[in-house]
Amino acid sequence: MRILHHAAFLLGCLSLLLLVAGRQAGVSPTPVPSMTLQKLTPNMMVEDVNQTVDFYRDMLGFKLVMTVPERGRFDWALVQRDGVEIMFQTRASLSRDVPMLQDRPLGGALTFYLDVQGVEALYEQIRNRVEIIQDLHTTFYSTREFAVQDCNGFILTFAENGQA
Repeated sequence: MRILHHAAFLLGCLSLLLLVAGRQAGVSPTPVPSMTLQKLTPNMMVEDVNQTVDFYRDMLGFKLVMTVPERGRFDWALVQRDGVEIMFQTRASLSRDVPMLQDRPLGGALTFYLDVQGVEALYEQIRNRVEIIQDLHTTFYSTREFAVQDCNGFILTFAENGQA
């Protein structure tokens, strides 16, 4: 807990320094527009949407909600489990929308952190069926978590708070 307090203090100091430096340089802070964020749904670029849907359905219990097209080889799909939604889109389709993604590697330099209830049961259920890249462990901040790599190289960390 002490580490988190130190981190928060350092972030506060850094924010103050950046604000002062900006004012000294004659830069005024830009006001944030008034808005309400409602949710974040990742749209993950993949080579094969059908294979990806199969992985998330069969290994992690997600349900297929919607696809484009409705049958055959999908260009895009939305899956959902509990309160979590994830979209998958083929490289070809997404690159038409966002050309700069055409040559980007799959998997990216990010991880998806999913808060769950029953992390140990989930670990036992899938550990011999998926690629575990970080075994179930307790973090220094008292969270039980483990990480897997999906069929596209994306890292999914499943975590449960409040367990020592």
